[in-house]
Amino acid sequence: MVEFTRFTLDNGLTVLLHPEPDKYSAAVNILYRAGTIYEEAGYTGLAHLFEHLMFTGTPAVPSYDVPLQKAGGENNAFTCSDYATYYSYGPAVNLPLYLSLEADRMRSLMLREKEFNVQRKVVIEEFYETCTDEPYGDLWHQFGDMVYPDCPYNIPVIGRDVNEIQAINLDRIKQWYAEMYSPSNAILAVSGRFDVNQVTALINAEFGSVPRGKGATLPFNTDNFNTELSVQKSIKSNVPADAIFMGFPIARRSAREYYSADLWTEILSGGKSSRLYERLINKEKLLYEVEVYTNDVAGPGVLIIEGKCNRQADLQKVEQCIWAELEKIKSVPIPQDELKKAVNKTLTTIEFSEYSTVNKAINLCYFEFLGDARLINSETAIYHSITTEDLIREANTIFQTSHAKTLFYLKNGRRKKT
Repeated sequence: MVEFTRFTLDNGLTVLLHPEPDKYSAAVNILYRAGTIYEEAGYTGLAHLFEHLMFTGTPAVPSYDVPLQKAGGENNAFTCSDYATYYSYGPAVNLPLYLSLEADRMRSLMLREKEFNVQRKVVIEEFYETCTDEPYGDLWHQFGDMVYPDCPYNIPVIGRDVNEIQAINLDRIKQWYAEMYSPSNAILAVSGRFDVNQVTALINAEFGSVPRGKGATLPFNTDNFNTELSVQKSIKSNVPADAIFMGFPIARRSAREYYSADLWTEILSGGKSSRLYERLINKEKLLYEVEVYTNDVAGPGVLIIEGKCNRQADLQKVEQCIWAELEKIKSVPIPQDELKKAVNKTLTTIEFSEYSTVNKAINLCYFEFLGDARLINSETAIYHSITTEDLIREANTIFQTSHAKTLFYLKNGRRKKT
């Protein structure tokens, strides 16, 4: 049980406090509703580029990392479709510093031309390294529009292409900062060893005077995309093996149906005894790797089945075998012990993710972002409540040929057999 208190400052900042008296460390996490779904067409990659710039300094603190590291602290950040999040942690005695640094860069980030040009170049190099040079690195560039037609969830976090990143200028960055990085658009969580009253007063002192800001407004309705459409696409690429990626629409992250979909990812590919591993790797020997996962966005999600082929494997046969297993689970109830195993493995993963002080702060912000931080404590009961009937019902909803989006990577231009 993660116990916490919640309050909101007059300027709109949501605050979550989780004291842990037995710890000797403390963590601060701040989430901004500033992911890629808020980007303007033609300038994608802005949200991720701005993450880099959040570490470039303020008039009071020219280098964010220096005072933190001198205090024995660490920090990091990440950007995704829905939000950007920043966290710092270290000895609990230095918690006032962690909070002061976050408030300072929320209030007065400098955003100078020199640092902007350097970081834009860094991001462009990252694009080449992770998308162009990495096998399958352009997956979301190829797959995004297939699974999310006319929906901003189709935007790759790093940006659609180098030209769009290059088109971002300092004025657009400053506008993004003014609109997105304000208290009313943020959620702050603190976990670890601290006195609640003292930290509440400290947060009011550090963040209370920061102007409210107008907050983010989604430019699109994320529900407005066509799932009733089957799409197939083949691309020739310099990859080590032919591969198949199949995408299926699923419920938004906070819906009960999501949890059935998540259990199916474990049942289908969670270990060597899983359904697709047993069929496609052990029995048919068509694949050397198979994985099923969700893209974990707040809005309507996608369940993805990914398979990497053994040499000379027939992609059509791979696809047929996957569908054979999917048809089976739509009608034949899974044994109770298999369901119990999937639930236990899923909950073990969740429990480990909440073990550290910093992860608790990150997760509190995330669940509050989804709509209610109390979800951090209720997921266990939700997973335990899923029945075999729930799984069959959800399998029939998800795994429909009319909904499937299928992408084939063909090694060195090798044609898919028909």
